[in-house]
Amino acid sequence: MKSPAVACDQSEVSAPSNGQRIGAEFRIGSAVNFTCDDGYELDGKQSLRCMENGRWSSSVPKCTSKVRVFVEII
Repeated sequence: MKSPAVACDQSEVSAPSNGQRIGAEFRIGSAVNFTCDDGYELDGKQSLRCMENGRWSSSVPKCTSKVRVFVEII
């Protein structure tokens, strides 16, 4: 019989490129938050919770550039 999870896998919630993870608690019920560097915006959930099944509530968000490049075709 498999014992119930007591924590989520820390490696599954690494900081996104151009961003940071805030929080170092990975037990059931704990949460980690994410922010992005200046010039980037969060694409996904800002906060993930470690659920009773030992899985994170969502996947790690990405930090995408706020700068949009428009190309005009003549």
